[in-house]
Amino acid sequence: MIKHFLWSAVAALAITLPNYASAGTVVFDNDFTAAEGFTDGPLALQNGFVSQAMFSVTNSAGTGEVVATTPNFNRFTEDGNLFDFTTLAVGDMVILDLFSLSGSTGTNNQLGVLGFTTLTTADGENPGGQANSQLGGQLTSNGTNYFIDSSAFAVSGSAIDTGIALGTAIDYQVKVTSAGGGLFDVLQTVQLAGGGGAVTRLDTGVADAGNGNFVAPGTANLDNNVAAIFQTQNNNVSNVSIGGFRGEIKLAAIPEPSSLGLLGLGLAGLLSRRRRKS
Repeated sequence: MIKHFLWSAVAALAITLPNYASAGTVVFDNDFTAAEGFTDGPLALQNGFVSQAMFSVTNSAGTGEVVATTPNFNRFTEDGNLFDFTTLAVGDMVILDLFSLSGSTGTNNQLGVLGFTTLTTADGENPGGQANSQLGGQLTSNGTNYFIDSSAFAVSGSAIDTGIALGTAIDYQVKVTSAGGGLFDVLQTVQLAGGGGAVTRLDTGVADAGNGNFVAPGTANLDNNVAAIFQTQNNNVSNVSIGGFRGEIKLAAIPEPSSLGLLGLGLAGLLSRRRRKS
């Protein structure tokens, strides 16, 4: 009886152990350098990027950056390697990172958004016929600091002040995790470039949406033809610089065999002890 109970416990624990994120698959990773094949000049059509005219590569012989000195409602997508959102299971995560991002904007304005968009038209400069991400996060400003936000074009009441001054180089990350049922959890993180001072915002149960309003009911479904997108959102933004852009997929995975083996050995030992005491 006890033996049967303990082996049942082994099976139950094996089923209920938390999932471990598998090693990530890097979809793209660019630092805009000559070593990667970039050259100074328009970003458009370089290494899978589709871009409107304002974005240019600079300093490709050195550290490499993408800059925009006169931003407006403009965007670029990395559509050489597309994401397939139809295959995401619960717990699967898609991650975008902008490294050494800096910019400035006026009071109560949006600096830019980072996320995903469905490429439903041939016009890669305006993916899906929209000017915004369908799922992601965004940075706004009170004219002094970067804010992490989720609503369009202005600092919302739920925006989080990072305390980091505009113009400071930051690393900006958006993690989108499938929650099932067409919903996603979106975690945004801002920290000083290279690390330090991290500030996060988590929105759960987010549906993909248009018009930059990421917490609204979904208006467009992300499918198997999804690109990463960054866009600036108003003509009050100036001097945007980006040092690197990275996309990664991490799939939820069952516990590693070694972990299950250790669990089995531990409980087998417990069974053995029970046997000796009987």
